[in-house]
Amino acid sequence: MKGKGTTVVTAYVLCWLAGWAAGLAATLAPSYLQAIAQTFFDTSSTEASGNVGAWLQTAFLGGQIIGGVLLGFTADRINRFVTMAIAVLFCIGALFLMTLMPTLELAALMRMFSGMGAGGCLVLGATIGREIIPAKRQPLLMGVMANSYAVGIVCMGAMRSMIPDWQTAATLSSVCLVIVPLLILMRHRQKTIADGHGHTDMDDHASTEFPWSPALQGMVLFGCMLIGLWTVFTWLPAWAQQVHGAKEGLSGIAGTTTMSLGMGGIIGSLFTGVVAKRFHPLAIMISCNAVCVVMVIVSTMTGTPSATMFPLISLFFALAFGVSQGVLTYYIPTLFPRRWRGTGVGMSFNAGRLLTMIALFVGGTFLISVGGFRNALQFGLLPFGAGLVSAFFILHRQGATSVELGRQGAS
Repeated sequence: MKGKGTTVVTAYVLCWLAGWAAGLAATLAPSYLQAIAQTFFDTSSTEASGNVGAWLQTAFLGGQIIGGVLLGFTADRINRFVTMAIAVLFCIGALFLMTLMPTLELAALMRMFSGMGAGGCLVLGATIGREIIPAKRQPLLMGVMANSYAVGIVCMGAMRSMIPDWQTAATLSSVCLVIVPLLILMRHRQKTIADGHGHTDMDDHASTEFPWSPALQGMVLFGCMLIGLWTVFTWLPAWAQQVHGAKEGLSGIAGTTTMSLGMGGIIGSLFTGVVAKRFHPLAIMISCNAVCVVMVIVSTMTGTPSATMFPLISLFFALAFGVSQGVLTYYIPTLFPRRWRGTGVGMSFNAGRLLTMIALFVGGTFLISVGGFRNALQFGLLPFGAGLVSAFFILHRQGATSVELGRQGAS
């Protein structure tokens, strides 16, 4: 029994590290946007940075769509740990190869492969976590699992503040590849550690038909927050750098802003265990989207933020992101039986990325050209508003109460 417990802890830590690697890969481009533009266009102008950001982030999100769904489906058919190893290899291997590409188009291709791996890491972390963590500890430990992505963001922000060269930062990130062989070594332990944790929801009564209604709910809830999240993560650090980066002592403000986004995400996700036992996940999502709507208005419609305000605004955004991601990482896997869990979580986590990809491309190629990074950030009102309304109507339709959820979380 002791050996089994050690194996569960090892599996959990490896899944957490895979999420951390995904956070590093995801944040490289927005953190080093001007530096990457300088590499490919010999200029870091707003137009060039917007073009680079649009291409690289669109490619990354496109990869996440493909990788999240494909690797989630694959994990339902073969070993989950082997699939996770493949995901990490794509995520970090392609991040390193991006530094060797001579053109933006080839760099975007590597960015797409990296996104495929990152999408798989997040989907499989939630899927495996649902199956190996004891039911009563899931809200807390799945929240901690969700913060791995935010820790990766903080680490990349720290590198941005200390290391001006994006290629060096990408090379240092390749240390995450040590996770790959460790995950492969876990392949024979999957069934052993997935059994006996008190999951009585649907695991033993799985239908042969895919559960489309829960999948649609997961797509809407996760997708709306995701679109807004990527809008802020892509353009807020770049806007801070454009406005204040040339001032004395503020050359690293993009990195500071990125670190604030990550720190807020970590703090927010750690509250998951508390709030998930007291409130319905949909009520939490209503609150998180409402906070983000307010912060978009404050940051873009009340004048240009000061150098001290940018990190503070980032922190509030990220607190909402962290809570929402922690809650959804715990909640969405519970909607699906084990038979369809990898596929269902993959679809829920990644369907919204198609719209996110389109939104970032439009933001980078059109909104920035006519109104700068401020206009691109204002676009975030649409997904956050849609997420708020959608969560309200889904909650109303279910007729759920916070008391009912508290009993469910404690059971």
